[in-house]
Amino acid sequence: MIVQVLAQDQINKKMIVSGIYQIRNSINHKMYVGSAKSIRHRFNSHRSSLSRGIHHSSLLQNAWNKYGVNSFVFEILEETENLIEREQFWIDQTKCYIKENGYNTKRIANSNLGVYPSLETRMKMSASRKGKKFSEETRMKQSISAKNREKLSELTRKKISDSHKGKKKHRLRLKLIHIDTMEERIVTDIQECLTMLNISESKRTTIYAVTKGIKDSINGYKIINLRND
Repeated sequence: MIVQVLAQDQINKKMIVSGIYQIRNSINHKMYVGSAKSIRHRFNSHRSSLSRGIHHSSLLQNAWNKYGVNSFVFEILEETENLIEREQFWIDQTKCYIKENGYNTKRIANSNLGVYPSLETRMKMSASRKGKKFSEETRMKQSISAKNREKLSELTRKKISDSHKGKKKHRLRLKLIHIDTMEERIVTDIQECLTMLNISESKRTTIYAVTKGIKDSINGYKIINLRND
C-alpha cells in the first residue's frame, strides 16, 4: 500500500524519511523501485539525472524523454529502516525488473553486478563536462606555471627512476559508496571514476581528498581507497 504520493513541487517539502519508493509513469503505470536513507534527497538526485539525460536506467531515461516530466509521480511505498530486505520485497511484488512492468535494470536489491551505464549515457555524461571554459586569469596562471617548470636533467631523471626500482606497484582500486542507497561500485580506472561521479579531470584531486578523509564525500559518494597497503 502506498504511504504517500508526492507531486514534483512537493518533494522538497517532505520530511527526510528512510524507506522504499517508486517513480511511476502515470500513462502506462510502469515503475522504478528503489530505497534510500533520505527519500527526499534521492528523489532530487533522480530528477536531476533525468533532466540532464544521464540517468543510470536507460529504460527510465527513455520513458522520461518520451512522456515528459509531468507524466511521472514520485511515491513512497513504505517508511522503514530495513532498506534492502523491503526493497527486495517490493521488487519481487511489482516485478519492475521485467521490461513490460518497469524500469529497474537489476532484479536483486542493492546489487550492481553486471550493471554499467550504457554507451549513450557515458557519452552524455562526458559531453556534459565539455564546453566548460576557464577564465582568462586561470588560463594565464596555467600558462605561466607550465613555462616556469624546469626540465629535469638526465641525472635527476635517472635518480627518480632508480628510486622507484624494486618498489611494488599498485593499480588504482577505489570503492565508491552512494550515501543514500549504500550501493557500492569498485573502479580500477580513474576515467571510469570521473564518469561515475560526473566531475571533470581538473577536480580529480578531490577524489583523493575524500579517500584521505579531508573531505567527507563528493557528489553523493563516499570513496574508500582499497590500495592503501
